[in-house]
Amino acid sequence: MPVEIALHQWETNTRPCDFSLRLETPRGTVFADFDELGDECVTLRRISFDGYGCCETEGRCSKMSSTDATTLINSMREEDVNEQSILDILCRYFAENSSIIWSDALDEHQLKVRGPDVR
Repeated sequence: MPVEIALHQWETNTRPCDFSLRLETPRGTVFADFDELGDECVTLRRISFDGYGCCETEGRCSKMSSTDATTLINSMREEDVNEQSILDILCRYFAENSSIIWSDALDEHQLKVRGPDVR
């Protein structure tokens, strides 16, 4: 897997979110901060990319599909997020919101859906 995913805990309260993921890509580090809006409901609050800075979504990102959100939340709670299935979920979600998230940063960090996974 070219991208490694880990849970991230911010040491200060300057980036409030319900949970954060650190993605180590071939081009650097990406931090994706999410909010849980209840059971089976997750949305991206902000995402920051090495070389680009922090992209605040200002609540404009869509909600993740309930199936993907449940899988992500369960994996996060089990602290087992470094899986290809989680990367696929994140790439699919980022691609769905690429009009809000910086598309060029997603491309450079290889975080867009490729091949048959596109829905």
